[in-house]
Amino acid sequence: MKNFICITLLMIVPYCLNAKVWIPKIFSSGMIMQRKAKVELWGKAIPNALVTIETSWGKDKYVKTDGLGNWRLKLKTSDSRESQQLKIHDSESEVNIKDILFGEVWLCGGQSNMAWKVIQPIGNHKVECECANDMIATSIEHQIRFFTVGKGASKTPLYDVNGEWKNATPQTTSECSAVAYSFAERLNTDLDVPIGIIVSAVSGSKIEAWLSKENNEKIGMLEALRDSPKLNKRPYELYNAMLYPLQGYSIKGMIYYQGESNRDNPKRYETTFPILIEQCRNNWGKKLPFYFVQIAPYDYKAGDGFRIREVQRKVNHRTPNTGIAITLDLGEENTIHPKNKRPVGNRLALLALDNSYSLGEVKGESPKVIKAIFKEDRVVVLLNEEVVLKGSSEFQLGDSNGNFYNAKVTQLNPRKIVLRSSKIIKPSIVRYSFKNWCKAEVFNMSGLPLSSFELEK
Repeated sequence: MKNFICITLLMIVPYCLNAKVWIPKIFSSGMIMQRKAKVELWGKAIPNALVTIETSWGKDKYVKTDGLGNWRLKLKTSDSRESQQLKIHDSESEVNIKDILFGEVWLCGGQSNMAWKVIQPIGNHKVECECANDMIATSIEHQIRFFTVGKGASKTPLYDVNGEWKNATPQTTSECSAVAYSFAERLNTDLDVPIGIIVSAVSGSKIEAWLSKENNEKIGMLEALRDSPKLNKRPYELYNAMLYPLQGYSIKGMIYYQGESNRDNPKRYETTFPILIEQCRNNWGKKLPFYFVQIAPYDYKAGDGFRIREVQRKVNHRTPNTGIAITLDLGEENTIHPKNKRPVGNRLALLALDNSYSLGEVKGESPKVIKAIFKEDRVVVLLNEEVVLKGSSEFQLGDSNGNFYNAKVTQLNPRKIVLRSSKIIKPSIVRYSFKNWCKAEVFNMSGLPLSSFELEK
C-alpha cells in the first residue's frame, strides 16, 4: 500500500501544479510504433475530462480521464511506409508527435556488453567496436531508430524514463548499443521495414537489479543485496526506474545480454534467469519472443563464467520461444568486453528472423547436444545436426571421483562425436569447453558454434 501511495504521488504532483496533457518520453517525435498491431498509448490530462487522440492514419479516438487524470487506450497501426503524426489534446492543451514510423520494435536489455556503444567512451578516450566505421558509414542505408533509456534507480516504480528517439545516421550511430544496432541492421536488411530498438542496460548489473521487488522476495534476495553501495547490484531498483515505466509499450520481442556479474552464484542464476523471462512475458505478453546471448569466454580471475554459460544453455533448452546466441568463438581472453559485437547482434537477428519472422531460408540456431551415451570405455555425444570439428582439445571425460582427463575424438559422424581417454576406463561425465577461457571447436554447416556443455551419466 505504501508503494502504491508513493507511485500515485509521483504521478499526481506535477499535474496538480500544471494540468497539461502529458505523455511518457517513450512516446515522442521520431518514434517507431509496432506495425500492424494494437498498440497502447497512455498519459495524463485534466481529471475527469475528455481526451481526443487524432491520428494521421485513422479515425479520431476519445478517452475519459479518471479522477487522477490518468488515461490509457489502444490504437491500431498499419504497415504503411509513410511518416505519421499524432495529436493528443483536451480542452486546454495538446501534445503533437511527428515523424512516426510503423515498424518492428525490440526491447534490448542487460549489462555492459549490451550497453557498449558502437564507439564507447571510456574515461578520456574512446574504444571502437570492430566494424564501427562501416556501421556508421552505412547507417544512412537503413531505417533504424533507437531510444537509449537513461541510467537511473528507484526504490519505487516510476512512471517515466529519460531518453529520446534518435534516427541512426552517421552523426548518431556511434551513440547506439553496438549489439542492438547490429541486430537492427540485419533485421532491416532482411525485412525491409523500419526497426526500432529500445536499449535499457547498465554496466555491471546483476540480474536481481532487473527483477521486481516481488520477484526478489520470492528468491529471498532483498536482505542479501539491499545494502549494496552500487545501484547496479541492489535488487529491483533498475527494474523500477528503467523497465517498469516501459511496460505496455508495444514490442515484437526482447533481446538480452547479461550474466557476467552473476558468475559468483550460478546456482541462483538458474532460478533468477527463468523468473526474469517470465516477468518480461507478464509485462509484454505471454508469448513474447526472448532471445539472449550466452556470455563469451574470458579469463575471469574469480567466479565461474562457464557455469553461467551452462545455465543459459539449459534455460534455452527448457523454455519455449527462447533462443540463444552462442559466442564461444567471439570471446577475448583478456577483456570481458569483446570488440567484435556485430556477429553477436547478427546471431540474435538470425534467431528472430528464423523463429519470429519465419524466414525459412535463414538458419538461426547453433547446433545442440541431444544427449550423451556412456559406454564402458567411451562416450557418444549425439547432436541435432551435422557438425564439423576445427580442433579437439576442449573435450574432457571425468570419472565418479571428479577427476577429469583430456579426451580424443575417435570417431566423427555427421551428428555423432565419439570420445575416449586412455586415462579413464569408465567415464561418467563429459565436458566441452567447460572453463572460463576456452575456444570453440565444433560448428554447424552455417558456421555457428556449439555451446560449451557438461553432461553426466
